[in-house]
Amino acid sequence: MRVVSRIASRLVALTAVAFLAVAAQTARADIAVDFVSVTGSGPFTWTYDATLAPRSEVEAPPVLPRPANTLNFFTIYDFNGFTGVETHPMGWAFSSALVGLTPAGQAPADSPAVLNLTWSYVGPPTEIEGSLTTTTDLGLFTAESIYGNPTSVVTAAASERQIGAADTEALEVDANNSSLTLGPGTPEPMSLTLLCIGAPVLGAYVLRRRMARA
Repeated sequence: MRVVSRIASRLVALTAVAFLAVAAQTARADIAVDFVSVTGSGPFTWTYDATLAPRSEVEAPPVLPRPANTLNFFTIYDFNGFTGVETHPMGWAFSSALVGLTPAGQAPADSPAVLNLTWSYVGPPTEIEGSLTTTTDLGLFTAESIYGNPTSVVTAAASERQIGAADTEALEVDANNSSLTLGPGTPEPMSLTLLCIGAPVLGAYVLRRRMARA
């Protein structure tokens, strides 16, 4: 009964995290970074789908009169257990850092001890222009982690938005946003404790079996 209760509690927690991420995604604009799946048995591949909101675009590089953005990109903060393996669509470049890259005007929680993953638009083509009425898919992005258990993580993005009826550079402004999605979480303290206790016991058992056979 205790095992069933723990499993049920964990499922409720994960459902709450997923609901929070989905709720945040539906409320935001510009570049949306949506969790798609986590696959594998370790390492684990985390897949995300990035989309542009209506009237938004990414450029390589953004041009005047934008006052702040010199790069269009999105960042997933504090991606636990990153192995260094990732994939991205053509026209994008990957980088990682312990702090940033963060768009102007955004202040997401960012641990200096855990890597952030950033994908920047570098082209070609020079720009990807979103539809006036519907979202535009930017493609699938993946990152590999040694962890497969989901937790809530912060994302932030820098793009451009058309504010006038005419499609001109003078009527475009910085469009920076931040929100939540799902990413890898570290193991629970109880799991680590059980691992530390279990490893010596298992080692002693194996050694005893070998001595008995000898």
